[in-house]
Amino acid sequence: MAPTHAALLRGINVGGHARVPMADLRALATGLGLNDVRTIGTSGNLLFSGGNEATARDVERALSAAVGFTPPVIVRSLTRLVDVASAARREFPDAEPQMLVGIFLSEPTAADPAVAFSEYPEDVRAAGDDLIADYVNGQARSKLGADRLERILGVAAVTVRNINTIEKLAGYTT
Repeated sequence: MAPTHAALLRGINVGGHARVPMADLRALATGLGLNDVRTIGTSGNLLFSGGNEATARDVERALSAAVGFTPPVIVRSLTRLVDVASAARREFPDAEPQMLVGIFLSEPTAADPAVAFSEYPEDVRAAGDDLIADYVNGQARSKLGADRLERILGVAAVTVRNINTIEKLAGYTT
């Protein structure tokens, strides 16, 4: 059986902070009864089968107990990741891949991205219950970080992933 879901952890192993060895993350997921557990990269990308989107709370609680902090976690089916990647490639066909991201929300938002973010140079659009964006000047230079996204949308922007990472997680290629 192949993995069917991805748990995306926010802010771990970035800049030397919130360190979680991937072997420990895999062991933790296996201990939760998840199957076919794999990690991709070192910044909190966990693939598994045998769970669902509610598994995010289980991973958060287990991580809190194991490492003493609780990074926000969101779980998406690999099918949903393919949908986000496809929407991004379709909506932004000329975008530089390193500037193209998926923004994964804790819940759907009523905000219209075209209106909510019209004063920013980033082009933000809906992709189902999540968002896609072309950070035309790069994320590092943007004023549209996670805190501002959350304030504007009124929901948590749990994590952001580059389109290349999303495609790698989903096993999707263009």
